[in-house]
Amino acid sequence: MGNFADSRLLVEDNIYGFDLRQLLWKQQYDQPEHQEILKIILKLLKVDLLHCEEKELKAYFTENEVQLFNDAALIRGVENKEVLARWFDVMLTLNKKNIKAYINSAHEAYMHVYSATKEVNYLVRAIALVKYAKAFFKDQLEEILDQVKEQLFTCTSAYFQQLILIELIFVYGENRCQTEFSQFLEEKIKHFLSTKDFRSARFCIRSLQLIGMLDKNQCNIRMAENYEAEGDQDVSEMQPNTFYPTISAVYLKGFKLIASAGGCQKLKDRLERKVVRFQLEIFRTLQASGVRMIPEIDIDAIHKNVLNLNLQSSNLAYHTLVNLPLISKVAVEEIAQRDKESSMGLERFLSEQVKVTKKGAQVAAQDITDSYAGNARTYMREKLMAYIYFIKGTLDGYIDMNKAMVMQLLIDTKSPFVPEDRMHDYCLGLTAGFQNDFVTAAHLLIPQLENSLRHLAVTNDIIVTTYDKRFHLENLLGGLITKIRPLATEDIIEELNSFLVDNNNANFRNELLHGLMETTLVHKYGQYTWWLCLKMILQTKLIFPGIKQ
Repeated sequence: MGNFADSRLLVEDNIYGFDLRQLLWKQQYDQPEHQEILKIILKLLKVDLLHCEEKELKAYFTENEVQLFNDAALIRGVENKEVLARWFDVMLTLNKKNIKAYINSAHEAYMHVYSATKEVNYLVRAIALVKYAKAFFKDQLEEILDQVKEQLFTCTSAYFQQLILIELIFVYGENRCQTEFSQFLEEKIKHFLSTKDFRSARFCIRSLQLIGMLDKNQCNIRMAENYEAEGDQDVSEMQPNTFYPTISAVYLKGFKLIASAGGCQKLKDRLERKVVRFQLEIFRTLQASGVRMIPEIDIDAIHKNVLNLNLQSSNLAYHTLVNLPLISKVAVEEIAQRDKESSMGLERFLSEQVKVTKKGAQVAAQDITDSYAGNARTYMREKLMAYIYFIKGTLDGYIDMNKAMVMQLLIDTKSPFVPEDRMHDYCLGLTAGFQNDFVTAAHLLIPQLENSLRHLAVTNDIIVTTYDKRFHLENLLGGLITKIRPLATEDIIEELNSFLVDNNNANFRNELLHGLMETTLVHKYGQYTWWLCLKMILQTKLIFPGIKQ
C-alpha cells in the first residue's frame, strides 16, 4: 500500500452514485496498478450515509483499511467530489483530530454532489457534519439553513423531509425548527390527506412531534385518526367477492397507539368497534373458503368466549394462545361415533365420500364410515383455528413482535425441535406470523417443520433414509410422521398426518408446495401452521415425550 502516494490515481468529477461505481469497477481492469486502492474506494462508496458512525465504520472496514484513512495522500490525484466527501468524512469520523482540517471540505463536497444528483442522502449527511462541529460553520449557519429549507420545501418525499428535519433539530434547535417548518408540515398533512397518501401524512405528523409541536399523546391521537381515515378509505373501495385481510390491521394500528391514551375515548371506542367488525368479517370469509361436510362454526359464540377470557395483558394473551390444546384423538373419535349414530344409516345409501376441487375434479375418496373421523377432526380444527384467530387478534393489540424479539425467544427456549442451523429460517417464518403475514409464514415454516421432524428422528436414532435401494432417498413427510410416532403423542401425530398430508383432509403441505391452494386458504391455514410450529417449539418435551432428554 505504500506506493499509493507515489502513483496518482485520476478519478474524474461530475459522475456520482451508481455511474461512478460502474466507472471504478471498469478502471480496476484498465488500471491494474491502482487495483487495490480502487477496491477500497468502491467499498467506501457502498457505505450507507445514514449509518456512518465510528462504530459502524470500524465494523465495516478491516483494521488495515482503517489505517489507510489516516491521511488524504492516497487520493491526491482524485477530483471526484463524492470520493473526496466520503474519504474526508471517514477520516474525521474515525479520528476526531481530522475534523478541523477536513469537515468543511467534506460538507461542501456532499452539497455539490447533492446539487448534481438530488439524492437526499448526500444532503442529510452534509447537515450531519454541521451537527458534529457547529463551531466550524458559525459564519455559515444562516446560509446553510436557507439552502436546506429550499431543498426541504421542494422535496416530494415526506420520509426524506423527516430525515432532514432530524438533523436540523440538532443544529438549530426545536424552537427555530418550529418557526420555520410547523406551518409547512400542517399544509403537507392536508395535501397528503386530500390525495389519500396516508403514509406520507403520518411522516409529517411524526415530524411535528420531532420539532416539539405535538407531545407524544397528541401525536398518537392524530396518527390514530390517520389510520382510521385510511381504513375507512379502504372500506369505501371494497369490491364484492374480494378478500381484504389487512383492513382490520389498519384500524388495529390506530387503536394500539391510543389504547392507554386519555382524552380520546370516542375515537378509541370507534376504532375498537371497527377492529372487531372486520376481524369477524375476515374470519367469516376464511371460514367460507372451500367445501366442507361439517356443521357451521358459531363464530360469534367463539368471539364472545374469547372476550370473556378478559385477556388484559400481552403476557396473558400470549400464554393463552400457546396453551390452547391440540386436537384430541379421543375427542375426535367420540364426535365421529356420535355423528355415525345420528346419520340414520347414511352408509347404506352412499358408499364413499369424494373430495372435489372447485374445478370439479375428484382428487380423493374414502369409505363413508371412515369419513366420520375426518369430518369430526376438520370440525374441531375449524373451531380451534377460530380461537387462535381471535386470541391472536387480542395479542396484536398489546405487542408488535419483531425479528430481534423472535430470535431471542428461540435462543431462550433452546428447543430440540429447532436445529441450530435453522434458527434464522424459523425466526423469519415466526416473525411473519406475528406480523399477520401468514402466506409468507406458511411458505417459510412448512419446509422447516418437515426438517424439524426429520431432525428429531435422526437425533433419536430413527432411520429416515432408504438405504436398501440404489439411491439413498429421504422418507417423504407421510412416512416420516409414521416413523416418529414412538417419540410423540397420539394427538400431534394424528393431526400432522391429517392436516399436512392426508389427501382426504386439508393436505396442506402438498397443496401449498405444489401451488394448488388459493391465497385465502393459504392465509387461513398459514395461521394454524404458525401456531402449530410455535407450540411445538415452546412445548417440545410435552408434545414429543419420547425424545432423548
